[in-house]
Amino acid sequence: MRKSNWLLSKIILATTLAMFFSIISCQKQDTEADIAAINDLYNQSTLACSTGDVGLYLSSFTEDAVVMPPGFPAANGKEELRPIIEGLFDLFDLELLYTVDEIGVHGDRAFASSSFQYSMTPKEDEETTTIAGKELDIFKRQADGSWKIYIQCYNFDAQHKVE
Repeated sequence: MRKSNWLLSKIILATTLAMFFSIISCQKQDTEADIAAINDLYNQSTLACSTGDVGLYLSSFTEDAVVMPPGFPAANGKEELRPIIEGLFDLFDLELLYTVDEIGVHGDRAFASSSFQYSMTPKEDEETTTIAGKELDIFKRQADGSWKIYIQCYNFDAQHKVE
């Protein structure tokens, strides 16, 4: 009787360990896919800025997104953000380059910290201004499994104009 209990214990332990390592492996693969999807959103924002595509830019955000720029009130919701982006894209040719420093995925939420360099050239052929800064984004997983920016907060470096 004792020998069968010992054998049963070993089988349960082996099964539990196999399941545990299987789950860990799947979570790592899922996290890698999530990180890749979030990086794709930064690439999408870069493309949207360079092409002036307001719809593409806004598609990175949840409907209830909150964007907190320095020195201005927060834009609450995608529809409050829309006229700001339309105005910016109408007035300037833009180039936005991100360096993503860290991405963390925690269930249906994720965060990313990044630095950016943002170049603005007035469409009137004036001089280009390049600004450097930092950004913290909180992402929310959508019902279809995709990621969108839920909260975005950014600021400019103290000496924010790049020479």
